[in-house]
Amino acid sequence: MPHPRLIARVLGRPGYRHRDRVVDPSAAKVRAMLAYLVGRDRGAERRELAELLWAPGRTGSVHQAVHTMRACPGGDRWLSRGRGPVHLRVRSDAQLFERLVRRGRPACALRLWRGTPYQGLSLPAAPAFEDWLQGERLRLEDVRRVALARELERLEHAGALPQALEVSRHLLALDPLDETTHRTAMRLHLQRDDLRGARAAFERCRDRLADELGVAPLAETLELGEAIEAAERAVATRSGGASLAAVPPALLRPPGLVGRRDELARLEAAWANGAIAMVLGPGGMGKTRLALDAARRRGVHLRLEGLAGDREVPYASLGRVVGQVLQELPGLHVGTWVRRELQRVAPEVTLTEPTGGALAPSVAASGRLRQAFAALLAAAREACDAIVIDDLHAFDAESSAVVVAGLADRETRRGALVVAARDDELADAARRALRGYADAGWAVPIPLLPLDAAAIEALIEPLGMAAGAALARDVFRYAGGNPLFVVETLKGLLVEGGSIDDADLSAAAIDPPQRVTDVIEWRLEGLEDVALDVARVLALAPGATSDHVAAALDLEAHEVAAALGALEAAELFDEDGAAHDVVVDVVRAHAPAGVTRLLHRRIAAALAAHGASQGLVAQHERAAREDR
Repeated sequence: MPHPRLIARVLGRPGYRHRDRVVDPSAAKVRAMLAYLVGRDRGAERRELAELLWAPGRTGSVHQAVHTMRACPGGDRWLSRGRGPVHLRVRSDAQLFERLVRRGRPACALRLWRGTPYQGLSLPAAPAFEDWLQGERLRLEDVRRVALARELERLEHAGALPQALEVSRHLLALDPLDETTHRTAMRLHLQRDDLRGARAAFERCRDRLADELGVAPLAETLELGEAIEAAERAVATRSGGASLAAVPPALLRPPGLVGRRDELARLEAAWANGAIAMVLGPGGMGKTRLALDAARRRGVHLRLEGLAGDREVPYASLGRVVGQVLQELPGLHVGTWVRRELQRVAPEVTLTEPTGGALAPSVAASGRLRQAFAALLAAAREACDAIVIDDLHAFDAESSAVVVAGLADRETRRGALVVAARDDELADAARRALRGYADAGWAVPIPLLPLDAAAIEALIEPLGMAAGAALARDVFRYAGGNPLFVVETLKGLLVEGGSIDDADLSAAAIDPPQRVTDVIEWRLEGLEDVALDVARVLALAPGATSDHVAAALDLEAHEVAAALGALEAAELFDEDGAAHDVVVDVVRAHAPAGVTRLLHRRIAAALAAHGASQGLVAQHERAAREDR
């Protein structure tokens, strides 16, 4: 390890305040050289260091600085020898900070932060170094912003509301104009039943935007402000009101898995044995929630999902997930032949890596594509702690075959794999392959069954209902134990009747799926026309961007943003897509046939104008001609 006075003290913390002094008169430049080198795995040429810290050609000064560092205790072990590039075999806490953020451990990373990065380090006589130092400080601040955002998401998900509010304050101190964080702070106050705090958070956001930019908040922020006003009126008049603001936070997103302890244990046991976990069950059983919660526990995770509508377009799912892997893991190293094969389904794949390495397999084209995806998946597993392949049943048949074949790679990988699907809707080939993996012990099926009354009681316990056990039995009988139907039934009762205590659940003959359909349709009826049209476009073309929606409906960007805010407030769609597959089904069924055909035609034109694949455009053009 390096001498603590030169490394641990100088560079040991991202924001360390330097107090020590090195005796050498060029100590400041020695410290500057250490700061520059400690994060460069391949070191730096001496000419580069001379230009950065002294002047072009002053390599003698670099030699002297290197000699000074090597004279420190242990210098021969942590400083390169010879006259080649200067290289340090050390790691600083700044590097550890970044690594922890990349690995999905923001809380651990943030504990290393001590203020302005490299505070006290300055070299005015070397403007090139000062430019580098300023850029490095800004870069580390950006990494910190990412860490805070991820920690905020984690804390809100875990229900740690006071801690989440504290993190939101740090984020707003970095960017007081970030409306997304302002809205998160408002939601957190609402979940704590702190209407005064929510009101203050909204007013701070509104006033800051007006004072510094002279603009009003975005539509979704204003709608959240209206929800706060509605909640304030409800409290003042002691009436429930037909608003989602009356729904307790515990129902907006249940804070933890309920009734799935055994399934979670089986999933983690499968991973411990190196097997693939297969979470199976009908819609609404909580497959995605279980898989993602388990993946978050592991650390860095990646979610690759199928979307409604994929089945009609060959390789649509594969092209999207390949692009997602390479976008979210930009440093992923795969051979050029792999990228070349994947370009067949994802044209955005670049051939930036040098040629060489493994050659393409001498098999048929379809076999090479499968092996290329298997290689990509293997590399992604090395870079992640867990990968979730979600809604495999929604993948088109061709993509499903390639992805399932990629799961057969039995070499040891660091990242765990979990597949979530509606088993009764899987393609026949995929079902047979997964069954074969299970028979061979490579995969462990984990079926999700309906919740029992005890689990439903645990779900509604945070609501503080006096007759929790009796209510749980009624809800169980009414909603059939499907978690989605249970939650949506309770939401519907609150929105329509204002009180669970007064609700009559005796109509057990109502089919639970129909009950959820009724709730979703009720929300659709409450939307403005523009928001309803946007919802229909998103349901007919999952994965459509805001630009696609604007082009299809001939809307301005701000109109689309306002509509998306209304859909998020109604808990129908958010930035990740539909709240649930059932939403897509109901929205599609809700639209008249003529409107659906018209929207398909406009979507096809919008996608073509934005360079979408011909297969996807053709899918919508064909749908526009159906049933005429």
